[in-house]
Amino acid sequence: MRKHPIIKITLLLSASLLFAHCSKYEKAADKLDFLKYEYFTCDVVRVADGESFFCQPPDLDMEKIRLIGISVPADSEKEAKRYCESILRRGTLVKIESDMGQINESGDIPAYVFVPGGKMLNVLLLEEGYAEPVKKEVNEKYMSLFVATEKKETTEEIEIIEEEKQPWLR
Repeated sequence: MRKHPIIKITLLLSASLLFAHCSKYEKAADKLDFLKYEYFTCDVVRVADGESFFCQPPDLDMEKIRLIGISVPADSEKEAKRYCESILRRGTLVKIESDMGQINESGDIPAYVFVPGGKMLNVLLLEEGYAEPVKKEVNEKYMSLFVATEKKETTEEIEIIEEEKQPWLR
């Protein structure tokens, strides 16, 4: 008869440990629940560099967002960061569309970022010449937008191309 209370205590401790670990999992899952939706909004906290910034989703911890589909060369980094800071001021509400649906190995959320007015920051950096496209990261939904941005040429480039096409007109 003395064994029954020990078994009951053991079972109660096992059950409480099991529930404690389940609740930790649920808390972690709830924290990342916003990634399940097509997009979420957050307030900009600060710009980290030309490709990433920190933002505060409602009722969650601050997250680092990395822009998908672009790469900022080292020689353009300062200008790209200043450009991002001019658009992403502290408290600016932005729309984040996470394409990968998860946090990458460095802890950043890879995403397309839409600034007030509806323009995509990823594409704005390409248009301004601060970034280069990384097509393997871009999904089909936005591929045409990234390709169209890449094909825009300056008037000087168009003149050079025209001269190359028509050498007999010199």
